[in-house]
Amino acid sequence: MVMMDLHSNGRRASTGVGGVMLLAAASLLVGCTAAPASHADYPGCGSIEEIASSADLVVRVTYVDSVEDVIYPDLIADVNPTNNPQGGLSDEELEAARRDGAVEVTVATVEIAEVFKGDGQRGDRIQISQLGTRDHSSAETTLLSTLPEDGSAVVFLRDWREAPYDLLNPQQGMFIVSADDAVRTLSSDSAFDIRSLDDLRAAISER
Repeated sequence: MVMMDLHSNGRRASTGVGGVMLLAAASLLVGCTAAPASHADYPGCGSIEEIASSADLVVRVTYVDSVEDVIYPDLIADVNPTNNPQGGLSDEELEAARRDGAVEVTVATVEIAEVFKGDGQRGDRIQISQLGTRDHSSAETTLLSTLPEDGSAVVFLRDWREAPYDLLNPQQGMFIVSADDAVRTLSSDSAFDIRSLDDLRAAISER
């Protein structure tokens, strides 16, 4: 494994590096554990109440804009194999490892429309980092940048302080809300099968 620090291409690390680069740590920090519908690298929760309790911030947001970025690893220049397993690689091999370790992210700026939990106010703008871009995203990720203009999303977030917020889970941690307050869940878990914003508010309040 290449020893590395992570930084944003042309930007300071906090632009794109948050929990998306620390998923293993997230699974240890939150109360949720593995769940059948969870992404393999994310903590999974058994109910809306549980993920709400684990989140630092739960808010309904509208999309403002976003920036796509690539996070590249900074390989540690240490030739001692005890400290760096890649210490004997050539410059070309190290550069190839750096390219292979690159991660595409989208950092969305959103405006808070409603606060359910946490330190936020209506009208505040926050940033949320997600793995992938419009051209390169997995089936498990729904980017906030794809929200309809008249829609919103309820998001369950981890606060990384100096970095953008992250969803606790890419599917369980976001619900799409249409203009008529109908809710679409992204999770296949029946415990997250909520159809209206009022029902979602009630479930969150039971945490």
